[in-house]
Amino acid sequence: MEAVQVMSQLKHLKNYVKLVYKNCVESVNPKILISQELQKKGNSLILKGNEYKLEKNCYIVGFGKAALDMALASEQIVGEHVREGVISVPEGIISQTKIYPPKIIKVFEGAKGNVPDEKAFMASKSIVNIIKALTEKDLLLVLVSGGGSALLPYPVPPVTLEEKLFVTKRLANAGADITELNAVRKRLSLVKGGGLTRMAYPAQTLALVLSDVVDDPLDVIASGPTVPDKVPKSLAIDILKKYDLIKAIPSHMVEVLIKEEDEDQQKYFRNAVTHVIGNNKTALKAGLEFTAKDGYVSKVMSCSLVGDVGQAAEGVAKMAGLVCQALGKTINCKVFSSELEKISQHLCMDKTAIDGLAKEIFQPTSKNKVCILIGGETTVKVKGKGIGGRNQEMALRFSIALDELAKSLHVIDLFNVVLLCGGTDGIDGPTDAAGAIAYNGQCQHATAQHLNPHAFVKDNNSYRYYSVLNGGEDLLINGMTGTNVMDINILTIQSKV
Repeated sequence: MEAVQVMSQLKHLKNYVKLVYKNCVESVNPKILISQELQKKGNSLILKGNEYKLEKNCYIVGFGKAALDMALASEQIVGEHVREGVISVPEGIISQTKIYPPKIIKVFEGAKGNVPDEKAFMASKSIVNIIKALTEKDLLLVLVSGGGSALLPYPVPPVTLEEKLFVTKRLANAGADITELNAVRKRLSLVKGGGLTRMAYPAQTLALVLSDVVDDPLDVIASGPTVPDKVPKSLAIDILKKYDLIKAIPSHMVEVLIKEEDEDQQKYFRNAVTHVIGNNKTALKAGLEFTAKDGYVSKVMSCSLVGDVGQAAEGVAKMAGLVCQALGKTINCKVFSSELEKISQHLCMDKTAIDGLAKEIFQPTSKNKVCILIGGETTVKVKGKGIGGRNQEMALRFSIALDELAKSLHVIDLFNVVLLCGGTDGIDGPTDAAGAIAYNGQCQHATAQHLNPHAFVKDNNSYRYYSVLNGGEDLLINGMTGTNVMDINILTIQSKV
């Protein structure tokens, strides 16, 4: 096949995976999701078949990367019954998304870089002021989405925001994991760990959640402000002892952590319901339907990819190699499934997904092009001084692993293998990119442009790598999307013939 034709096909596939990504993100547009779940019928608000009386008694609060569009849709549906509202959204989201603010609901921007700050604290105070004044006749609509934890900081007095950030940083530097960090943060918060709902009692509370966490645990998303905290109350102190930090924090903070609560905590949640309206699965399903319509053998392999980004990238590269072998008819269905099971742990795939993919690829009428979708959120062990994000790092590591694999597995050269790794929020690390696109042969193109992929990945410098490579065309730059359901990986494999 002519080199010019191969490059043309590759460019087409790069543009195609961008279209798939766009379709996935649009499927979790908060306005659409809210309008699907929330309806008004006369003077009643309908949610999941249940009716809630409207008498100009509705208050709306929200926090997170999707709160702006969620608030706009909610305000439009509830209409004249909205009395007041406040939402806390990321710094710069209005200018980047060009979404017009709601008419009644006040908007506060803050938490630049996803770090709690005084602006976000001001928003939290305004939210608390609304909630504290509610009565049993009022209806509180709470809009929760990813990033909500940083956008809803309210330390239990007399703890200050600076003190809370200090202990969080000390724990993180000591090696505490996210579960341990959240356990301490929730105990130090007036509104998290169910605090917001307790504060709203006896008002009726309806929470709509756009999940950015694997398996949608309600007590984890935005630190669970509307649901009971499942973590033992003594755990926070135990964690501080574990990392030898008890003496490093003020005595009044220790007192807050060990303070006893009312015995009947459940009474505060009797008037509260919380529903997930969208998640990573929603986005991947949209990608599946979009690509299947275009004749791809399409399969969602996992919505729960977690763990080390390097292992995940190598796993996806090996899976791509297996698909190339299957399409090239160099392995049979049994071997394909067996080999895929060996790497399933690194990609959080179950046997049902593996068997389903094998069945579709090896059926006689199967097309010679495949699309695999994987969602979740990997982690990067930062050892270098470069700039990047987990999605850009995933793409870079995948291209290295795939090109290394192709040295011994020549059947890969018969196919165009393209992987898009992108955050649904449009943000990947401290960069203006959502992610990046990788493909087989990318490392050779980098070398020809005097770039060393191994040096860049060693320095965790994926953003600068993709900014220079191919004139930056493999960077995925969209700006903030106004939604967030973790990351998506779109792998396409198509014959060059």
